[in-house]
Amino acid sequence: MTSEKPDYALRITVGGSPAAESPEGCVEFHLPVDGSHLDVLEKSGLTSADTKTKTLVVLRENSLAALLVYAALCGMSSRTLDCEAGGTLCRFVNVSNPGGPQPEVAPEDLILLGVDLDFSEMLAGGNFMRVHAAKKVVLAGAFSTNPNLSSAEFLEIVQAVMLVASVRQRPGTGRYPSLYVSPVPDPSDEERIRQGDTSLLVDLEAARKDGGKVRRSSRTDDRSELMPPVDLTPRQRTLLAAADTDVERTLVRLNSHRNMDTGLWRCSRPGNHRNGDANPSSHVEDNKVRCYKCDLEPLDSLRLVVETLGLSPDDAAVWLASDK
Repeated sequence: MTSEKPDYALRITVGGSPAAESPEGCVEFHLPVDGSHLDVLEKSGLTSADTKTKTLVVLRENSLAALLVYAALCGMSSRTLDCEAGGTLCRFVNVSNPGGPQPEVAPEDLILLGVDLDFSEMLAGGNFMRVHAAKKVVLAGAFSTNPNLSSAEFLEIVQAVMLVASVRQRPGTGRYPSLYVSPVPDPSDEERIRQGDTSLLVDLEAARKDGGKVRRSSRTDDRSELMPPVDLTPRQRTLLAAADTDVERTLVRLNSHRNMDTGLWRCSRPGNHRNGDANPSSHVEDNKVRCYKCDLEPLDSLRLVVETLGLSPDDAAVWLASDK
């Protein structure tokens, strides 16, 4: 989390009223918190490609509904977006592999965490792998039906969600936590949750997946046929050039290497593998690479750097250009 205010090309406001005017050089888009956000997204023409620029989500309401919209936006974008809550900027930090290989732990069915998470404690000892490997994470005490959350309380919840998401980013696993919601907290609630009672939980991972459905539907519609051809902007040309960077050179810069016997490359995200990908599992073809554990589809150099280093596409393009 940081107080730094970088320039964003796209601002998505959630809740409240649409802004009278956008910051100079920034496109602004508004989403309601009345439960219609998925319909609004599908009809808006906004796609995951639009959010590949520097995108900021501004949460204008300290509410559970706003947080559900935020999770859906992250699902549509296929990454955790920077957001502003209570006037404070929260930037996503990639901690998928802190300090090298981590000890393996048996996955727990459920881990309950308080919202007052400490970043250093999360990465200490076996905490990182416990949270990373757990089948489900619940933020206990995160929400009640009280609609009058203070900005400080809401900010604490948003930061906790982003921290858990950063620790749990890996394919095939639920990334986002559930939130414990109860009008009157009861000591017996924890046992009910452990026994599978979901009536006290709000599933942010389900909201994220709902956003992912919007992303997938936008790939197969006819919007491209309705839009007139346009000239590429300088930024688009920069991103395309970065994507065309030799992917084998990019892998080397990301501390990967090729197994000369199999021709496969060590994954650039070894923290996602139990053995650090000691037996390389990434295949390069047509200047794209795909790790058979991490990736649903082949990645070009730009996407590889975004996924490995947790950078925005613009920052990843700068990183790639720095080698020239």
